[in-house]
Amino acid sequence: MRRLTFAGVTLGVLLSGIGWLTVGTASGATKAERTRAAGELVAEALFCEVYGKDSRRSELLASALEQVPDYVPALWHTGHVRYNRQWVKFDELPELAAEDDRIDAYRRIRQQYPETVEGQLALAQWCGKR
Repeated sequence: MRRLTFAGVTLGVLLSGIGWLTVGTASGATKAERTRAAGELVAEALFCEVYGKDSRRSELLASALEQVPDYVPALWHTGHVRYNRQWVKFDELPELAAEDDRIDAYRRIRQQYPETVEGQLALAQWCGKR
């Protein structure tokens, strides 16, 4: 049994010799408890990333998403981006964007705004209205 501490919260994490992870939360854990556990897992995953332990990082992030499927830090670190109010894998984005008429409208209109601070602010305002 190994204890992890993150932001003053201690979570028991059981690591077996083959690297499987079981988070010490009961099946009836509250959303807050599961979110806290997911945060612990993401923190450890980022620690593993620093030391080149990519497969362990992936396992930890997957475990975080099992705890809380919509946990934004875990989604972000697993290569998801927010598009049209949903999370999609980053490599799906070009295909999705190609089908979006708003992207074409943006590409046409952006040429009309100069690459100055004022021009880009005006373009941003145009985007904000749409």
